[in-house]
Amino acid sequence: MTNPTNWPNPERPGAPPSPFDQRPYLDHVLRRKSDNRLVDVRFFPRGGPGTGDWCFGNMNRMNEREAAERFHYHTPCLTATQIDELLAGERERCAKECDEKVAFANHELKASASHEETRYWIGEHCAATFCADAIRGLGDKA
Repeated sequence: MTNPTNWPNPERPGAPPSPFDQRPYLDHVLRRKSDNRLVDVRFFPRGGPGTGDWCFGNMNRMNEREAAERFHYHTPCLTATQIDELLAGERERCAKECDEKVAFANHELKASASHEETRYWIGEHCAATFCADAIRGLGDKA
């Protein structure tokens, strides 16, 4: 068998990206090599690297070596909490971009030479502040 390099860690084909986190099992999606179908599977670690089993919906189990021979790794299934954390992080990165625009507008406002420039930079400041606050508030909405 050639060493499949499409698994998260090419040094450990057949192993999921992080088999030993807090959950007793991990859900993943694998792509079957024979027909390219996506398959939902659950990984059950048994104590250390190279010692886990993939469990399929029909309760058939397959070790890491067999999985690497028959499947490509596709993606982990994220929990709702993990998805919420990812979205919150992305919202904060976007809001920080707006904060940078606020800081730039403040700098330009101080350097304004005319009434028109002052009004423009006040508008930029207000718009960017509004956007930052709105983006940060998105996580509070259902």
